[in-house]
Amino acid sequence: MSWKKIIFSGLAVAGFLLIVGLFGMWFWFTTTLPLEEETRIHIRSGSSGQQIGHVLKEAGVIDSVEAFRWAIWFRQAEQDLRSGTLRLEPPINRWQLVDELRSRAPILNTVRLGEGWPSWQILSRLAAEMDFSLEELEQLSEDAEFIKELGLDEADTLEGYLFPDTYRLAVDKEPREALKRLVERFWEIAELHRLEERAAELGLSLREAVTMASIIEREGRLPEELSKISAVFHNRLEANMRLQADPTVLYALGDYNANLTYAQLRLESPYNTYQNRGLPPGPICSPGLASLIAAVEPADTEALYFVARGDGSHVFSKNHQDHLEAVQKYQR
Repeated sequence: MSWKKIIFSGLAVAGFLLIVGLFGMWFWFTTTLPLEEETRIHIRSGSSGQQIGHVLKEAGVIDSVEAFRWAIWFRQAEQDLRSGTLRLEPPINRWQLVDELRSRAPILNTVRLGEGWPSWQILSRLAAEMDFSLEELEQLSEDAEFIKELGLDEADTLEGYLFPDTYRLAVDKEPREALKRLVERFWEIAELHRLEERAAELGLSLREAVTMASIIEREGRLPEELSKISAVFHNRLEANMRLQADPTVLYALGDYNANLTYAQLRLESPYNTYQNRGLPPGPICSPGLASLIAAVEPADTEALYFVARGDGSHVFSKNHQDHLEAVQKYQR
């Protein structure tokens, strides 16, 4: 056999082995790892590849620390491995795992907060979705120094200012930063719609307007009725009448699902608008944009009363007699 044939045969064998090796490597990298369910792991800053491997193995993501170390060596990812909280979802292979570990994009959670939720419901949702301590969130929501930092000089809690919206929050975000983002969103809305200026035109402070909006939020279901409900409350304030809003009593009871009794309407609380004139001391929930606007844009009506029909709509009345007739008809 000539030397040319020997070289050619050697190259052919080498090429074949290279192809087999590359295919084997590709197969190895793309084989699904044993991860069976969504898992969150926390990687400390400065952790080595081996230390991260042990964290992954303990979490059931990988089955071999040495194989993981070889994978990050081959991908030259040792110096790029991230720290912080990582959320992994199956199915995932070694190639994808290394990409996740070296990605610099923040890991985000989607948190949806509903309009009309009181602060206790919002804080509970944040605690559940972000793995926060509910106790820490509750302490922060009543921390006078923190509240002042957020520009809420008139407030003693964050009730009413945790704006209801859908947020994409980094899983590494601290509770303080998460609450700050919600209040910043409130300020964005307030400034965009000139809420403070428009409230002043009605003789209200911004806090009073937010308080009014929170009651409107809990009373109204139909968007087209919000400004009418607002007008009723504005008219009653001007006439020095009690607001007599059920949601304020329910807030004082700490249960929006309770069925009010006549005894509860006599509850001694500054939030009981059946017993006290004027607005309650502060908001009773986080109002949405429509209710905030309604609070500073009451409808042009002389109505002083409204009663629910039972289908989400209301009957509005200018005098007590008409109101009693509506109550008799719809609340019998």
